[in-house]
Amino acid sequence: MPATRLTMRTEVVFIIGNRTDISTSTIDNWIRRAYQHITQSVELPEAFETVAQIMTIGTRAYTLPTNYFSVYTVRNNTTDLAVIQRSQSDYNALSTEVDGPVTDYAVFNKTFKVHPTPDASESIQVDYRKIFADLTTDATAHALPDSWDHPIIHLAAGFGFDFLNEIERARHYKAEARRYVREQTNRLAAELIDRNEAMRVIGGEI
Repeated sequence: MPATRLTMRTEVVFIIGNRTDISTSTIDNWIRRAYQHITQSVELPEAFETVAQIMTIGTRAYTLPTNYFSVYTVRNNTTDLAVIQRSQSDYNALSTEVDGPVTDYAVFNKTFKVHPTPDASESIQVDYRKIFADLTTDATAHALPDSWDHPIIHLAAGFGFDFLNEIERARHYKAEARRYVREQTNRLAAELIDRNEAMRVIGGEI
């Protein structure tokens, strides 16, 4: 079972020497930063979500979910074709007078803009990386498998030693966090390879 905020705080307090002169809110902020850093910098299966944006005729701009962080892939489910991502400047250069099936998109903040202007009620599938919800109470557990407890705790301890200006110990715990992250990502990659190999065997490719 994934660790709660209280459990992680207890571990971090122990690592930094059971100090009593640092507020609970400060330690919780280290944990929050560590959790956000890991979930936003590592490609985790738990981080990906999908939303179907239903196009409204004549409307080019749509609001993405509040937990949106970045786009992974976009597909027009109606035409069964991938939708091409454009930079803001490239998108702005596209004509607003053209309508038809959606072929291009751009994201500005959390606004999803499409081109051409939809002329039918198409379904555009957006696969995206999400922002994980904060650990708002001591009873709240993080949303990853429990094997991610150690990276979060060690990175939070690294931030703690930064706060205490103990630079060498900060480097040590951040390095430990990176090592744990590498172990977890290598395991995920191996599991993905195993699944792909199994699918090829089932499909008769091997």
